[in-house]
Amino acid sequence: DVLTVPASLAGLPAASVPCGLVVQEGRSLPVGMQLVGPALREERVLAAAAAVERLVGRFAPPVAAEVGA
Repeated sequence: DVLTVPASLAGLPAASVPCGLVVQEGRSLPVGMQLVGPALREERVLAAAAAVERLVGRFAPPVAAEVGA
């Protein structure tokens, strides 16, 4: 994804965490959050990602029938 490239090029640890769904034009679309941390501090990013998962719960993406495919 083009939005993850800057963190990678900068050498920063990053994680993408699924956060839920948003309804747009009658379709449920997945929403995620990208967390970026300081260089060489991967453990901070992983801890933050785990905390987000605990707060929002585990997210199961919709099946194709739910998104209108």
